Amino acid sequence: MAYSSHTFASHDPPPDSRPPIRVLLAIPSRLERLGWSIVVRNQNDLQLVGDFGSFAGALAFLRRNRADVALIDEALLAPKHCERLREEAARLGCRILLVAKHPLNEEPDYSRYSFASACLLKGFSASDLLGAIRG
Repeated sequence: MAYSSHTFASHDPPPDSRPPIRVLLAIPSRLERLGWSIVVRNQNDLQLVGDFGSFAGALAFLRRNRADVALIDEALLAPKHCERLREEAARLGCRILLVAKHPLNEEPDYSRYSFASACLLKGFSASDLLGAIRG
């Protein structure tokens, strides 16, 4: 069975409640994306609006649609992508959660990741992810 990146239909929030937090996943591994999408979809206060295995797909989505939070793996980010992502996130008001292999302060030029609201180290738990999304 082939897996493709796609977006999901939005649903109206239940009456008398806040709208769900709209979450975008941009992670190169299909298996990781699938796992995190299951975690997000099983939360009543979160809505998965898209999942992508490429930076280009995620950025194109963000330019056309609204996401409150985007979980983006640093493996997708070349230096030129960081500036474009910084601009788009600021313009759209989307919080960026960066998935990194190492703490950002160990990176030679970690200032390029200054657009990130938070950093999750590879191997993070579901509760870490949910806390960062809701944070």
